[in-house]
Amino acid sequence: MRVPFEPGDILIASTDVDDSNIDLRRLTGAGRILHFDHDFQLKNTLWTDQVGLVVGIGLDPETGNLYTADPHNQNIVAFDAEGTRIGAVDGLPKRPFGSIAFDEAGRVLLGVHSARQAPPEDAYGEAKLFVWAPKTHNIDGYTPEIDGGRTGWHCLTSLTYDSSSSLLYYASEGGRRVSRFNVATGEQESDYILFDEDDTARTYGLGLLANGDMLMATGDGACRLTPEGERVQSYDVSIDKGWTRISMLSPDADTFYLNNFLEGILQRRDVNSGEVLAEFDIERKCSLCGVAEVT
Repeated sequence: MRVPFEPGDILIASTDVDDSNIDLRRLTGAGRILHFDHDFQLKNTLWTDQVGLVVGIGLDPETGNLYTADPHNQNIVAFDAEGTRIGAVDGLPKRPFGSIAFDEAGRVLLGVHSARQAPPEDAYGEAKLFVWAPKTHNIDGYTPEIDGGRTGWHCLTSLTYDSSSSLLYYASEGGRRVSRFNVATGEQESDYILFDEDDTARTYGLGLLANGDMLMATGDGACRLTPEGERVQSYDVSIDKGWTRISMLSPDADTFYLNNFLEGILQRRDVNSGEVLAEFDIERKCSLCGVAEVT
């Protein structure tokens, strides 16, 4: 069924996993994206036509196309703004992509989710960040420094991009470090933050605000940091673990989405007060990943 994306609609990566007996090492199912209106009324279900785990999604600000990243299948599956599946994007290197962002030039920034095995023997080798121009089909690969996260093999699991500085902020799931890479120069920049070993917070989802502040999911909740990396606000949560993603409409938006992967809970919150404006249960554990709101 074709249902066009409309402003305010919410798209949620929610792979059809069997959550009756969770094994995080083998968590797969039919790839799907749930399409809701702004009040969380289901409008449509988009199927990727492959078995895996849809982790990252992103809406192209120019075309309205939806890109979905599935590390298991090592590809990007696209849908057009009418909700029709285009299919796997041709020409991209085979990598376990898991995160998606966009720069001011209309290019797609793709982060490799994990490095559990040696990369394919192609022209990009150890590259963990790919910059793809859909119009020209040009692809550049980079090897930014990675933290490794809680497993040691996680790579760029969360991205947020600052168009004013061409800096890509990124983190490895469950790590201690938020790093920065200059997409314009192809150079590594100084780290944004490095948490102490005894800090309970860990690096998960990232969202950059227009004033340079950062919102970050920390596993045990979420917080707000200044451009210098100072923690100035914590967002209260009622569940003590599983908060893994921050999603925003735009840097100057006054609301954001915070989701709990383990429980399948998505919250819409006020940026400044932290108030929960809406909460939705997708009724599926260990499935809720990327979220995007249609502009």
